[in-house]
Amino acid sequence: MKVKLIVLVVILSLFAYQGFAQEEGNRDEILAELQGALKWDDDTTQKVGVALDDFMNSMAETMGKYQDEEEPDVQAMIHDFKKVRGDYQNDLQGILGREGLNAYNEYVEQVLIGIFSDIATIQLLDLKPELELTDDQISKLAPPMGESFLNMFKTVLRYGDKRMTVRTKLKFAMAVKSIQADIQSHMRQVLTDEQMDKLEKMKEQ
Repeated sequence: MKVKLIVLVVILSLFAYQGFAQEEGNRDEILAELQGALKWDDDTTQKVGVALDDFMNSMAETMGKYQDEEEPDVQAMIHDFKKVRGDYQNDLQGILGREGLNAYNEYVEQVLIGIFSDIATIQLLDLKPELELTDDQISKLAPPMGESFLNMFKTVLRYGDKRMTVRTKLKFAMAVKSIQADIQSHMRQVLTDEQMDKLEKMKEQ
């Protein structure tokens, strides 16, 4: 399987918070976590588990369509995975109702921000010696960086299966620019002028 396909599948799985459930133990742990956090009864949890199994089976089938292709059609692939996720969301709404689905998605988003914040922390630790970052600066920057990573992936998924007309390209570019401006603002609030200058020089290299 090509690297870009692996990356895409990981992103889509993370985005739906189901990629961790492929092993039976992980599946049960996640359902138990969701049940506790969202106050589901046992019947609701069981129904969500069935929907989750169907989702993972559909994901596997969709992956199978592309895994042997030398140069898979990324646009078609994103479209197919989004359809699988959309079907799963519809199943969840039938079980949880609209408010319950919103609560589920909000909880999942917070989990994903935590995951991406951990990734951001690792990146900041790599920059720590050169920028002379303090632990306090890292702890303040990791959450907004994690959220910006998630927003960037959302943007890629939103536009990845669309025909890139001039208008679509402009919307995509504006969305990316907005995310970049937001994280830049957070950095300027936390980093010193000297650290920002060093960071800008590093980007130019």
